Amino acid sequence: MASEESAITIQFTTVSKLFEEIYSDDARDALVVQNVSQQDYIDIDNERELRRRKFRLKRYYSERQILIVTIPTEAHELLYAPLSGHIHAAVIQMGLGSQWTAMGSTTWRDHRNGDEGEGDSSGGPRNRQGPRWPTLIIESGYSQTLESLRRDMKWWFSASNYQVKIVLLVKLDPSSEEIIMETWQVAQGETTSTEPSCSQVITVSGGPNADTPDTREGLEATI
Repeated sequence: MASEESAITIQFTTVSKLFEEIYSDDARDALVVQNVSQQDYIDIDNERELRRRKFRLKRYYSERQILIVTIPTEAHELLYAPLSGHIHAAVIQMGLGSQWTAMGSTTWRDHRNGDEGEGDSSGGPRNRQGPRWPTLIIESGYSQTLESLRRDMKWWFSASNYQVKIVLLVKLDPSSEEIIMETWQVAQGETTSTEPSCSQVITVSGGPNADTPDTREGLEATI
């Protein structure tokens, strides 16, 4: 997995050294940490709360002992925050503000294997049946590859047992000055397939052909 990341990969040694590494480079927004036991993960989370640090434990894979840390740099936050704001405004405009709950970067756990994850932004209907997973997740990044973000997307659908309905990915490519936004969801209705499909891709370019969308025919988004 780590070889497919453009984010820096390190080996876990101690909690204090991990915190030093997280804040050693202001330019990166992600860090992959290997050899993190479940107890190490608990210790990291507790120390984060104690120090009131705002980095996110984006994904913890218990069996593989891999932790992905999101560092909320300005560039990272600007990737998803406006999109999250637009969604919230649209919900209010539809008269559904009182029926929607913004869940931010709440930690969610897959009780089948001990994996945990925190999205950049999440939300869902206030009154809904079943486990209270969010129905909408936003994941963004520039240190992570697009393929890595897509693995995150698949984790949300699987870990929630498909209570998550839509995952929005926002990827910044600094070299090309492009932002790629993908909408992923699982088909609803008669189909028995649970394989997520990409229903929309929008590419925003900072070059001469700026704001050129590539939109795919997709499913109606139900969140």
